[in-house]
Amino acid sequence: SIRLLTLNVSPGTDVSCTLSEVDLAESPVYNALSYTWGSPSAAATARGVNAERSYEPIWIDAVCINQEDTKEKTAQVRLMTKIYSQSAHVYVWFGDAY
Repeated sequence: SIRLLTLNVSPGTDVSCTLSEVDLAESPVYNALSYTWGSPSAAATARGVNAERSYEPIWIDAVCINQEDTKEKTAQVRLMTKIYSQSAHVYVWFGDAY
């Protein structure tokens, strides 16, 4: 299973988020964000990507994987090919320079 983030975006309000656990075997509908590690704009990019689709869950490794749990990180890294290939859309962020 993986966690998916749903951004709740309304114009003029703060962003709130919901994390939910889903089983990849059940073919959930979601998007994925691939980005340059260490990019300070990853969160802003996720918001921009989902601004028009705030109701659609998105998988972002830094948020959806427990970064404190080495065992979980290892298992999730092994699933990344499947996670990206099963997503409806993969958004790629190369950083502010692009």
